[in-house]
Amino acid sequence: MDLQQKSIITTLAESRLRHRREELEEERELKIAEAMTTHKKPAWKCADCRRLIKGNDMFCPACGQFWEDCADNAYQETAASSSMRSQTPSRHTSYRSYTQGNDYWDGWHSHRASSASPRSRQQKPKSQRTRQGEGKGKEGKGKGGKGKGKGNKSQQSPLQGMGQEGMAPLPPPPMPPPSGPSESWMQFAAPYHAAGGPPQETPMNAPSLAETKLKEVMGILKKNETELPAEVAAVMKDNKVNEGMQKIQGMHEAVEELGNAQQRLEQVCFARAQNLASWRQFLHLSVQRWQEYTQRFQGQEKHNLEQIAKARDDVKRAQAIFKELQDRGVITVEADEDPELMDDALMNTESSKKIEDGLTHLTTSLGEFAQQADLEHAAAEEQQKKRQRKDVQAEPTPTGSKPLAAPSMQPFGGAHSG
Repeated sequence: MDLQQKSIITTLAESRLRHRREELEEERELKIAEAMTTHKKPAWKCADCRRLIKGNDMFCPACGQFWEDCADNAYQETAASSSMRSQTPSRHTSYRSYTQGNDYWDGWHSHRASSASPRSRQQKPKSQRTRQGEGKGKEGKGKGGKGKGKGNKSQQSPLQGMGQEGMAPLPPPPMPPPSGPSESWMQFAAPYHAAGGPPQETPMNAPSLAETKLKEVMGILKKNETELPAEVAAVMKDNKVNEGMQKIQGMHEAVEELGNAQQRLEQVCFARAQNLASWRQFLHLSVQRWQEYTQRFQGQEKHNLEQIAKARDDVKRAQAIFKELQDRGVITVEADEDPELMDDALMNTESSKKIEDGLTHLTTSLGEFAQQADLEHAAAEEQQKKRQRKDVQAEPTPTGSKPLAAPSMQPFGGAHSG
């Protein structure tokens, strides 16, 4: 084995070792991140009902408020500044040794003992020894008896703050920033390298220096495949298998992306066809509706004109009777002729004619729009049938040559402007 082959084998082994180290480092970071994100959150306290709640609960079970709205800020700050958060007492640890000399826990228990919560007022049943001690303290005379009785009461005060199970509550969590709980916990769980500082992400598409060098080495080895040792040949074989798998995976991804793109194209084309169908239906219904409006207007106008003519006849008859009585001398008041009644019939006829002409023009325009939309729909269906006989990739554009410039899609104002 010459020097060149030894250097190639050494470089290949170093690159594989480096890749293995990087994989182990990534696995370690993922485990750390998972452990940090699944870390149990400490408890928090509600400011309204003064109740201690688990850290995983987002709402207060008593008042039902969200934890950001009802969390006790003073309680959070005091708990964050406490120096006794490194150890959480359990049933088997000494609660007295943990809380002795700690002002925060003494103050918290004194506040909890005076709380109005029903849970804090619950006490453990007194044992027989405690009852005997209290009986002796009450039976004792003088200062000694009183002191003994007080001593028994003072020894029970730490147990009252512990609750029914005799466990000390967990310290509350620190108040998160205003950005929200999810961002604060994600920032808390972000992994860091041992050297310090956040890890620098490398671009996914850009190959690293080790990969580039490995490709160069593999290219040199492919030129002399027949003269390679058995170990190097096995590595080359595994590399070929991996490259083949990567190519197959890339082909599958490309086919899947093409299928998704074609599906999106079909969806948007179907949406456009539905829009055009609804537009044609609207035009036909509009034509029918405005025809009904025109007929209704004509009927109402005819009825109104008949009523006006009848009222005019009544006015003329009343004027004739009034004039006859005036000629006889029965009525001495003169009747003034209304000039509006003279030209009223002509004015009503002209206004009704204008309204009828406008309705007729609108109905005709809507009918033309509907006919043009039907013609465009028929042309699009014929073109779609022709394209189905050809290859799908020859014409990737959706059906319809000018979907946005169709005359039937123009607004009504543009159609009536001429």
